Amino acid sequence: MEALLGADDFVEFESRNRVFNEILETLRDENVSLIGICGMGGIGKTKLVMEIGKTAKNEGIFDEVVMTMASQDPDIRRMQGILADMLRLEFKGTSEADRAAEISERLKKERRVLIILDDVWEKLNLADIGMPSTLDHKCCKLILTTRRAQVCDDMCCQRIFHLNVLDDSEALCLFSKHARITPDGNPQHHSKAKKVVKECGGLPLAIETVGSALRKKSLLDYDDAIRKLSHSAYADIESVDREIYPAIKLSVDYLNCKETVGCLTLFSLYPEDSTINLEGFTRIAFGIGLFENVNSVEEARQNTLRCVTRLLDACLLLPSQGTLESWKSFHRPIYKKWNNALESWKSFQQIYETWNNALVSDYGDIPSVKVHDIVRDVALWLSRMDKFFYMQKSPSKKQSKEYEDAIAISIKDCGLDCRLKCPKLKLLLVETDISGLQDGCFETMSALQVLKVDVVARSDTEIFAESAFPASIQHLHNLRTFLFNCFCHRYLIQYPAINITSPQSELSAAAYSFDRWCPGKHLSVIGMLKNLQILCLDSPHIEELPQEIEELSSLKLLDLSRCSNLEKIPRNVLSSLTAVEELYFGHESEVEKDVFLEITSLPHLTALTARVDCAGSLPTVSFRKPLRRYAICSANWHYPLWWSRNVVLDVADCSEMASLQQLFPQVEFLSIKRLRGIWENLLRKIDPRDVDCLVDTTKTCHVRPTPLFSNLQRLVLADMSETTRLFNSPSPPGWLPNLMEAEIGHYHGCQNIVPQIIPIGSKLQVLRVKDCLRLKRIFEFDPQHLRHITNEMSLLPSPCKLTLTDLHELKAIWKWPRQTETLDLTKNDSHDEICNLIPEAMFRSLNSLARLHICNCEEVEEVFQLFDHNDQKYKEQLSNLCALQLKGLSQLRYIWKGPHQNLHLCKLEHIILSDCSKLTSIFTPASATSLRKLRSIKISGCGALESIISPEEDELSTSAASLLMVASIDIPELEKIDISSCRKLKSILPVSILAQGLPQLTDISIAHCAKLEQVFGDAEGTLTNRDEIALNNLNRLKLENLPSLVHFSTTKGRLIWPSLKGLNVKRCPLLGKSFRIGQALDGFVHRKEQVSKPSCQAW
Repeated sequence: MEALLGADDFVEFESRNRVFNEILETLRDENVSLIGICGMGGIGKTKLVMEIGKTAKNEGIFDEVVMTMASQDPDIRRMQGILADMLRLEFKGTSEADRAAEISERLKKERRVLIILDDVWEKLNLADIGMPSTLDHKCCKLILTTRRAQVCDDMCCQRIFHLNVLDDSEALCLFSKHARITPDGNPQHHSKAKKVVKECGGLPLAIETVGSALRKKSLLDYDDAIRKLSHSAYADIESVDREIYPAIKLSVDYLNCKETVGCLTLFSLYPEDSTINLEGFTRIAFGIGLFENVNSVEEARQNTLRCVTRLLDACLLLPSQGTLESWKSFHRPIYKKWNNALESWKSFQQIYETWNNALVSDYGDIPSVKVHDIVRDVALWLSRMDKFFYMQKSPSKKQSKEYEDAIAISIKDCGLDCRLKCPKLKLLLVETDISGLQDGCFETMSALQVLKVDVVARSDTEIFAESAFPASIQHLHNLRTFLFNCFCHRYLIQYPAINITSPQSELSAAAYSFDRWCPGKHLSVIGMLKNLQILCLDSPHIEELPQEIEELSSLKLLDLSRCSNLEKIPRNVLSSLTAVEELYFGHESEVEKDVFLEITSLPHLTALTARVDCAGSLPTVSFRKPLRRYAICSANWHYPLWWSRNVVLDVADCSEMASLQQLFPQVEFLSIKRLRGIWENLLRKIDPRDVDCLVDTTKTCHVRPTPLFSNLQRLVLADMSETTRLFNSPSPPGWLPNLMEAEIGHYHGCQNIVPQIIPIGSKLQVLRVKDCLRLKRIFEFDPQHLRHITNEMSLLPSPCKLTLTDLHELKAIWKWPRQTETLDLTKNDSHDEICNLIPEAMFRSLNSLARLHICNCEEVEEVFQLFDHNDQKYKEQLSNLCALQLKGLSQLRYIWKGPHQNLHLCKLEHIILSDCSKLTSIFTPASATSLRKLRSIKISGCGALESIISPEEDELSTSAASLLMVASIDIPELEKIDISSCRKLKSILPVSILAQGLPQLTDISIAHCAKLEQVFGDAEGTLTNRDEIALNNLNRLKLENLPSLVHFSTTKGRLIWPSLKGLNVKRCPLLGKSFRIGQALDGFVHRKEQVSKPSCQAW
């Protein structure tokens, strides 16, 4: 398990809730540090502990929660690596013992940490992994899950919880969910469903897979399922699995797709608990010919997605952490569209591209999946009939005969010797050490089509002196895919039998972490593999590509992205590969000019990644065929392209890019760094026909959009000189029409972003600006733009997400036009028309913003300038703002300045304020009435803050209207209040809000507020007289260093909180007898250090 997943698909049942709550309560017990959960396979142990970990962290029981898999063959080094990544620990030692010590020391620094060990099969020495004993660290607790109760005893678990099967009603409910049987559906379906559920034995995994298989099936299908489940007999499997195997097999049978079943079979050949990279999988599937009538790797990717979608929908496959959320959001509706549009290739292309955009962000990981260990076991068991084998130890002479008819073999942690004679073998996945490949091991495998070899050093001190290529590889004349990795890494993790070739320099915990690689020499033998179509070589010690590569005339994909020290490519080698469609170089190796020009001559090339040295010195480049996607850069880059539609151009230290202008129309991501001079000079060379409209927008009144960068979606400008300008006047309308995201940093020559860089009316959704020394405003209105705006345009393109950091001269974000600024302009234009456009455009600009983050912008005095307009439709400004974070704004006086009755924060969920030392208030009663979605308030270091909700300056606090408005404030979704270091604050919220009810409030933390007198304060006329006010979900209350605190609230009624678990009251000397626990007068809380569990929850 590469990370702790948010188990959003966790289904609550009464039987599970009891165990769930008991485990959470046990975690709060200081005397229990080791908890065991046991239950048979497929019963839901993993989902349960993931949800427990998620809840334990959200409720503040633990500061850190980490999780890893043990599996049947525990790999201590792999487990250490996972824990280290989750703890953000960089190992210094080399041995397992050294690393265990480092993990132990790191865990001891955490105040409260929960470790989850999933799928433990035998007793483990926790010290070997690095887990400190409870004597050394009492706040470190461990949960382990296992199928064997004896393991809990052997590991001395202090509490053991047995997870039982679902009862009949729960099982039927789960089945109905996956089979999509509604209560008002066919009664016969309900009757048949009960019989099916009975045969599943109450096992959630069996119920889910069978339910998904029978979705939208007829009654005859139900009868067939009942018959197969009830008459199944599996004498050669363990008795504990005999109830679930038939259910999984039935789900596989109902796939009704040879290719999809083939994918599941291939997935089962990966080691247990692997995270399976779909790019490497696709290359294997293509090589073995899994997909019929597929002639390109790109088509194979599309077929892989189709099959993976069906397996996900059948609950036979799980998305991994990297793509979990996006896959859950997108795979079901896309699968439905796929079924509806299967006959339309155009429709499928749209679905495919939509999925790509959903699954892969600009820096996103390649999609990956996981297989439940029981599903894998069943698939392996079924595939034995097709001669698919998975081996974890070298076969004996007698056993070797069993593999003579093998079609596919996956070998892990054992060598490949000459005794293994497999003349029919088509697929071989091998993970071994340097001595595991004997010279003649491939001589009897002439039918082999796919070879995947991972040669691994298990110790960082092991040095490889020679190449790991056996000479017998030359006998593999039918080989179509060859994936070779040779490396030393700090831990083996997740999927050692799958190729990783991502150009990312930082890999997630689900990927390999490489420290040192072995030499990869003597590659010339590869030239004898005449039928090779996919070649991937991974080693930074490959310094020269052999001349013999030119013999691979059938090669379609060449991946050298991990050959980071590749320096020499002989001339005419790449130009000889006339069938190549995809070519990937690494981001650390520069491609020489002559080699790059060879690449442009390849007739079928559609995908390319390359770092080109000094692109400006190239002559004009013309590719034979338009590239479908590419990343051509002159600096380090990290753009995985296989599963995305990205087309990337990243340029640094280049004054000329005219040579690459053929790529500009379709580029989607443009990154320009350290550019010197005026960009207009560059544009003049690129497209002289558009010089006037690109360079000097003041020379013409009718500026036509430029075709350059018309598809650009993401723009990065960084480290630009002060003299660099994009235009000599504001950017013209229509420039960058499809720009969705912009990132601008260390650009000291700009004074505003819009319209100096980004034009009005753009589609911008995300904007990040950092460290631009002279920047005064983000959006600055130019009255001249009134000539170009339309009713459909936002006057200023406020993005959905806006992040501003370290802008030390920034005065304001928006600058709206004044009436006098438009007078001269309107003399020759329709005054009424323009006056009507202004508020409409302003309104759209403000209301497009969803998230705003401003950090360390010391000169900002106001964030939002609200505008006043009599038209009722402009009364709901900022109605889409959902998150606001302001930090280090030392001059900030107003968050929103203007008529607050026009402020409508109906979607605001989170507000974070930190170190805004001159801010005196946040909301007025008028604006606070719209806070019905607010979930959290976090304020710290706001020394001048006097109140969170206060009347506007022109209001009297005692006015009847104001009091009535305060009484109507209701914040029903509020979950957390966290206030600290606000020395002038006298109360947090009006007591009327408490009287309205805070049903979701779980956490209150208030500290270091010198003048705070009450948490919920009283405003005259709003005092509640209710006998009892309940905070039913309040779990934690912390009051610390509040010397003026007298009351928790001014209500006359009694406050009760039945769910309170943690109470921390420190240094509150005036709190006195009004703050007590229980009914007796001696139950006062008065300057107590901590009360962890109140004996009575009524105060």
